[in-house]
Amino acid sequence: MYISNISFGHKHRLKDYYLAGRLPTVKVGIYGGNLTKDNVTIEHIKPVSKGGKTRINNIALATWENNHNRKNVPLISKLKNEDLEKYLAQFVDVKLPNFDGNDYITAVRDTINNILANQTVDVSIIENYFADNKLPAVKYDLYGGLLTPNNVTLDYITPPSKGGKRALENVVLVTSANKQCKKLIPLTERFTSEELEAYLAQFANVKLQNFDGNQYIQGIRKTAAKYLDQQNNKINILKKYFLENKLPGVKLDLYGDLLTLSNVTLEYITPLSKGGKPVLENVALVTEENHSEKQNLQIKDKLTKQDVETYLKQFNLINLPEFNGESYINNFRKNIDKYLPKPKSEPIKNIVKLIDEILTVKD
Repeated sequence: MYISNISFGHKHRLKDYYLAGRLPTVKVGIYGGNLTKDNVTIEHIKPVSKGGKTRINNIALATWENNHNRKNVPLISKLKNEDLEKYLAQFVDVKLPNFDGNDYITAVRDTINNILANQTVDVSIIENYFADNKLPAVKYDLYGGLLTPNNVTLDYITPPSKGGKRALENVVLVTSANKQCKKLIPLTERFTSEELEAYLAQFANVKLQNFDGNQYIQGIRKTAAKYLDQQNNKINILKKYFLENKLPGVKLDLYGDLLTLSNVTLEYITPLSKGGKPVLENVALVTEENHSEKQNLQIKDKLTKQDVETYLKQFNLINLPEFNGESYINNFRKNIDKYLPKPKSEPIKNIVKLIDEILTVKD
């Protein structure tokens, strides 16, 4: 842990009690080093050079070597939670003149928490580790793009301009190309839960200085949760309204089969795994049976233009909070049209008709 300057010359009754043998339960310093009467020093949690005082809430016992090695390294980079807890546990129920061990534990924790709240690891550490080949399992960015030392960069889940923290739990590795093309996309549509989990899985059990992969995973999940929740709320509203009987005109699913409260589910037109977005125009109501049977078929092999229009006309004139039928119809049409067989143009129709007539005459 270090916060900055070395406090070898400072005196305090805490050190005096240790030297006098009145703290028999105290064996290790705040960094975990074994204490002796020859190596014990007073360490300022907040350095004197930054306004720290030699008061009970701002001091700890440390070995001379650990104290010296701290130098100007930030506290968050050196203080290990297990070392801190082991150190503080030695003071439980200690009672001496002008010293209460339990009060000391609380005071030190408060001081450290205040410092950590305002101190963060440089977010570029994750990019640097990738560039130095210290993250060998990390191959793909948040959006599935192949990462290389030449194209890797950082992106914020919540941009600092929108209140995002400049902290590891808010940054991800992306290719420079993906960063550029995604910046105009709304935050709630930039990535899916599947993309997020595939990205995070690459960091499982990674242990490097100042970087714990499992902690990173949990932090990113927490930051991203609000955006994924908004995605789910947007698309699930279609099924929600059906289940609440607020879509009385909707009887048939996308494939023409009867929908019921017990068989209704949602289906993506373009699957998330193939770049589909979690937006209303990319989902349709279908029966669970149809979803299961048809999910591996291409749209052109399972739908016709007539199927789509029969499904969509059921949403005419519907206007509910966060759902407008006319808007859904128009956007859904645009989204699915690219998959449906294109009607033959008029000249081609005429040629086909002429060929049919010629063949008929020959017969």
